[in-house]
Amino acid sequence: MYRVLALCNTHSSPEIEEFKDERSFPIIPFLGRYTFLDFTLSNFSNSDIDKMGILVRNNPQNISMHLGNNQSWNKNTKTGFLYTLYDERGILNENYNTDISNLKLNAWVLERAKPQYVVIASCHYLIRLDYRDALKFHEENKNDVTIIYKESQRGKELKSITLIKFTRSGVVSEMKENDLSKDHVYADIESYIFNYEFLLKILEHEGKGISFKEAIKIAIETKKGKIKAYPFLGSVQAILTFKDYVDTSLKLLSYQKRKDLFNSNWPIYTRTHDTPPSKICEGSEVTNSFVANGSVIAGKVHSSILSRNVSVEEGAEVDETLIFSEAIIGKNATIKHAVIERGVIIKEGSCLIGDEEHPLYINKSN
Repeated sequence: MYRVLALCNTHSSPEIEEFKDERSFPIIPFLGRYTFLDFTLSNFSNSDIDKMGILVRNNPQNISMHLGNNQSWNKNTKTGFLYTLYDERGILNENYNTDISNLKLNAWVLERAKPQYVVIASCHYLIRLDYRDALKFHEENKNDVTIIYKESQRGKELKSITLIKFTRSGVVSEMKENDLSKDHVYADIESYIFNYEFLLKILEHEGKGISFKEAIKIAIETKKGKIKAYPFLGSVQAILTFKDYVDTSLKLLSYQKRKDLFNSNWPIYTRTHDTPPSKICEGSEVTNSFVANGSVIAGKVHSSILSRNVSVEEGAEVDETLIFSEAIIGKNATIKHAVIERGVIIKEGSCLIGDEEHPLYINKSN
């Protein structure tokens, strides 16, 4: 067994304009009962990694509320751990609000874990990734850094993605932003494995405002360290924009699409809530939808995702819409192509219709 510390890096998460006043990216609701943070932490846990941390960029209190007692993702409650790591200096000075500055301030977690290797992974790539195979590759090749990548034939469509180039032996020779000029590309999915000693050198020498991703790029350019590429062969969904979020959510209503992410041997853990089962009232209609616990449906719901404790009243119609917890859709209201925030009350008879390209976003302020 490898001694591994795995860190979910929220500093690298995109800031989605529609959600920025309500919640940070890692805890955006997903598929009714999960958050994006759950998928990364579950990958760690299912890979037999029991020493974990979250490098938090902002809103640490919201992440702590979601984590609860931190035990949902940790199979080893005796010696394993899950810590929330935060650099308060980043509130006043953006130069400190980087993943490297965060880990420098919280270096005690490295002392406690005593790892051979440190995994640092983002949470805006939805993947089912077994790190055991990648760690074996890392050790057998005696790498200082392993970059996990996804080969794609859609390079001209992949905006805001970093690409890598590597030699036949897998040594990474270049890391740069995608200029959308090529179809066939190797996309960095922002999951890295570091040798502990190499990571300590980065923490010691890199200055303010530098991220781990930028430190890797500098190491490649200056030819410091052995940095190799490892292919991820499964399905990848990148969530970088509001539309990515809506499209991916609704796409996963299809079992054929969903099975790439969910597997009975690879559970996705999340914090559980003591809520009753959903209630589908007589005369209502629900098709091709996820309806979470505690919800009461008296109207019609089609191709939609409802989080916990949502109420859809009699005569209301909901179609291709995401509804967050505690929201109420009033009688005879019509909602289509929309995202309804937590606790929003849609008045009786309201008609809110977006379109596939521009879904509506409704929060308490609008």
